[in-house]
Amino acid sequence: MKKAVVLAAGKGVRLQPFTNTKPKHLIPIAGAPLIVHVLKAIEAAGINEVLIVGHYMLDKIKSSLGTTFSSLKLEYVDQGGVLGTAHALSVASSFLKEEDFLLVYGDIAFDYEILKNVIKRHESA
Repeated sequence: MKKAVVLAAGKGVRLQPFTNTKPKHLIPIAGAPLIVHVLKAIEAAGINEVLIVGHYMLDKIKSSLGTTFSSLKLEYVDQGGVLGTAHALSVASSFLKEEDFLLVYGDIAFDYEILKNVIKRHESA
């Protein structure tokens, strides 16, 4: 597995007023934006291509992360609204083609080993 999709379209209304000026994915947690922790976990799991599906303040996420993050190649697509996970995957279809991929929410902190274990289980199934 070499591709991941990170979902990052949400407005983060429960985090207002912080999210009035930046998307929740860029809120700093433990010294770095939340999405940076997610990307580090993806990279540690051996994935090298990431599509970030966003909408709310996607331009700020793009300008913060750029097109590369460490060894990751980053691409972006605007979902056109906060339209749900299934819709996000439909706009990611050209990036994914018919390959296996990892789907991760961009606003959830987790231990890096979790992704490695998920991928290992998938590949052994």
